[in-house]
Amino acid sequence: MCDQLAKDVSSKNEYKFDSELLHQIEARTSEYSVPGFYKRAHEFRDVINDSFINENGLDAPLGYIMAMSRSRFTLSPAGSNPQGEGLWRIPLPLAQNAGYLGRCGTQTLSDANQKCAALVAAAYMKTLVIDLWGGDSLYAVACFGMTPKEAAEWRDKLPPDRRDLWKVINSAEQRERLIRFFAAGIVAEHPEKFDLMTDSPLSNLHPKR
Repeated sequence: MCDQLAKDVSSKNEYKFDSELLHQIEARTSEYSVPGFYKRAHEFRDVINDSFINENGLDAPLGYIMAMSRSRFTLSPAGSNPQGEGLWRIPLPLAQNAGYLGRCGTQTLSDANQKCAALVAAAYMKTLVIDLWGGDSLYAVACFGMTPKEAAEWRDKLPPDRRDLWKVINSAEQRERLIRFFAAGIVAEHPEKFDLMTDSPLSNLHPKR
């Protein structure tokens, strides 16, 4: 399932999955095996598809799995979550300093419709995935929350062969983002394997081609 998820979200799909990484992912799936995620995600289907897929051309699962991994599609009041705001838990200083809030007008990252948060998260992810990592979405996921400058500086320190994710990514914080992304994505695409019989795969919400 990890192999398939990697192929679904990244143009660079020759990864090695260390046994410890797989163990950590399996251990975290229980945190996402909670009924109701599909219904919550469905409310934001249009804003996610418009911002991530239609406008920025990112792989269809990316916006959904990032939201699942960081918030489980639950909103918290502005300023109440130390991770950040909106479905993607975007750090407000990052959004402000990188200029991503410019298109939001009077809307905020915590608005119930999540239009601003989707615009900001998608623009930011495009910078990471396309501009910095050349389509390597998994390393972009590991960088989520870093400024583009910080992400670029980290990238430049890495070895040319980056297939072994667990070996290359040494930061506990970055490993945590990657583990949660895989755990969330696996549950979200295979709810029946986790006894979530009232939920459907998030891929049902992707645009129909």
